[in-house]
Amino acid sequence: MKADKKMIATQLLRLKKAFPQQNEDFFEILMERVESYEYSENELIETVNNVIDTFEYKNLTVASVVKEKYEQKSYNIARL
Repeated sequence: MKADKKMIATQLLRLKKAFPQQNEDFFEILMERVESYEYSENELIETVNNVIDTFEYKNLTVASVVKEKYEQKSYNIARL
């Protein structure tokens, strides 16, 4: 099932708690990008869990969250 805005907001709140140094503008842009990639609920939860568990740098980036989905989408387009 595709993640709706409420599900996305819930998962981004988890990231806000895990990365409190990020500003609100960052999360607004991340919300736009996550919506554009049409994550399923499971994909989004797994992505957020992975970022929380493995991100080791000072500042979180949009790319660090959406990278896997971007690469998957690019791979699927290249196969066409």
